[in-house]
Amino acid sequence: GYAYDSFNEDALLNLSKVKDGKIQLSPGVSYGLLVVPGPHKLSPQTKVLTKYTAEKLLRLVKDGGNVLLCYQYPENSRSPGFIAKNTIEQIGKRHMMTSRPFLMESFKIFGLDPDFIATNETGAKAKKITWTHRRGSEFDIYFISNQKDSAQIVNLSLRVIGKIPEIFDPVTGDIQEAKTWKIKNGRTELPVFLDRNASVFVVLQQPTKLT
Repeated sequence: GYAYDSFNEDALLNLSKVKDGKIQLSPGVSYGLLVVPGPHKLSPQTKVLTKYTAEKLLRLVKDGGNVLLCYQYPENSRSPGFIAKNTIEQIGKRHMMTSRPFLMESFKIFGLDPDFIATNETGAKAKKITWTHRRGSEFDIYFISNQKDSAQIVNLSLRVIGKIPEIFDPVTGDIQEAKTWKIKNGRTELPVFLDRNASVFVVLQQPTKLT
């Protein structure tokens, strides 16, 4: 799966820029993909991009950021949305794509592998697992929560390499190196036991030479 944050048009227009191929809102916070969802229950009237939003999206794309438009904006030349959609051929679908709805299982088309994958002991997707991921200059922290009323073992595949995974118990404060883990295909894999309605942090900060 992928983690995400939401922000409004004001933040897009005044804070966003592209650095190292990622869209950045503030120092230390960057994103591999910007998704423009189009009309939805909380914002049913967003059927046309404003001129300023369309121009900002184009600037982000031209600077190397990835943008996914999940709504078929009007294509007439008077519509601000025309500005954004009409440049797909100029810039290439590597950076901008229009799709309604987006039906692919991942964002690999944008060069983004899933950040977090959790499977059960049979290899199927683990149920009722929530998570989030934060990255610093020298560490990665995943918070994983079991929403089931029963314990389960989940096999994690994390989009991180070069660091030793440690398990931190937020209740007891205990932290220990994961007993079983490996790096495979550019990802760190490890099993984690989650008690009923419990959660853990997986912290990756100690370097390893394993690849």
